[in-house]
Amino acid sequence: MRRLNSSIRWLLATACVWLTTNGIEAVVPTFQPPQKPATFVAVPGGNFIYIHDTSIDGSGNLIAVWGEMGTKDLTLKVAILPHEGMWSESTVLYHVDDMQTLGSTPVPRIAMNAQGEALVVWHEQLGPDKFAIKSAQYSSGKWSALEDLHPQSAYNPIVTLNEAGYAVAAWTAVSGGDTLIQASTLAAGQSTWSKEVTISSAEGGWNSDVDLALNDAGNTIAVWNYHNLSVQAAMLPYQGQWTTPVTVTPNPGEWSNWPKVVMNASGYAVAVWLSGEGQYANIQAATVQFGQSWSQPACLTTHVKNRQGLSAAIDSQGNAIAIWSESEALIFGQTSSPYLQISRLPYGKTWSTPDYPAPKKVYSLLGKVAFDENGNAVTAWYNAKFDDPANVTAAFHTTVLPNGGHWSGHQKFSVAQHNGFFSLGITPSGSAVISWLSSENTILAAKWKPFITIYELKP
Repeated sequence: MRRLNSSIRWLLATACVWLTTNGIEAVVPTFQPPQKPATFVAVPGGNFIYIHDTSIDGSGNLIAVWGEMGTKDLTLKVAILPHEGMWSESTVLYHVDDMQTLGSTPVPRIAMNAQGEALVVWHEQLGPDKFAIKSAQYSSGKWSALEDLHPQSAYNPIVTLNEAGYAVAAWTAVSGGDTLIQASTLAAGQSTWSKEVTISSAEGGWNSDVDLALNDAGNTIAVWNYHNLSVQAAMLPYQGQWTTPVTVTPNPGEWSNWPKVVMNASGYAVAVWLSGEGQYANIQAATVQFGQSWSQPACLTTHVKNRQGLSAAIDSQGNAIAIWSESEALIFGQTSSPYLQISRLPYGKTWSTPDYPAPKKVYSLLGKVAFDENGNAVTAWYNAKFDDPANVTAAFHTTVLPNGGHWSGHQKFSVAQHNGFFSLGITPSGSAVISWLSSENTILAAKWKPFITIYELKP
């Protein structure tokens, strides 16, 4: 037993962990980088992937949805990557023989819950100034089409799905000279969406960029951009009615856009957005307990000329993280490369001073962040090098933040040409998945368990 204890203590010491004086303690000692991706979705020769989105369930299974363009036709497809296995054959959700009949290209969005149920939404043009929001449902291993939503001029739908199978979708709709934010709900086990409801202000105006947060109690928060000047929000209690929208941003003279919202199971939510005046931009945030009033916004940054790629996550205890890229140049890549910033909000406290998981001189974009059920956070972002304009190389980097600990050193993986937009997910138990679109016209995914838990028994 003494020899065994000595070996364990040596292992824990080399991993820089701490021990309790007695009993059993689980610690998160080290970070394991992703393995090299070995799986991909093959695309028929001549076709081009123009967009993709992914989601992950509680077991680490991943579903990807993407759009392919041929010479004239356009197809939306889905495929599944099991936690242990290879990509499935793709399933066609939507196909049009002649893209010329489309006034705008459909952008599919997907949501998946821990049970492996999934929903995909996209818009389809039915005629001049007439659109439908279409959707497909994945349940019990099968895809099925659902009834169309809002057969008028509507676009950019998003969808969210909770563990009970209850879903909320929202989109931008055109009505006369106004754009409105509308929403609909889908009860668990059903195939018919509720009648759409306009949730933006009755005064109309220009509304866009809606985002949704839905928790397991069935409560929903929506945020959106109003006239590029402010961020507005509304709440939907489960089986209730949408509240009258409120303005979350306090200064209508400043511009505000691209809001994001996240909410945990207890109904505590954080919204983040880009706000500024003239050519300068700031990251701002506000918090709310569902059913109550929004806090006064906090400013996470000082004036910088360019910011983008804003993302946020929240854990079960109400701790939040925001991540974004910024640059002193008006256009990324000119004079000053964009670099990554991260700010943390411990529950009940104030936002931390932003720190830098990547070097400032490295071109870093599109940061994403996610929490597991134990409050451990994992981030990923995209780095690019422009030394040779004819051969732009890129790589994804990742780092982790153990609950109560410090950021790990960042790890690089996936070196390739022109890696595209990507998604990041993490299961409740801490298995992470990243999926991205490569320059070779494939969708790739890398899986890893970034946190290793070591248990020591001290007799």
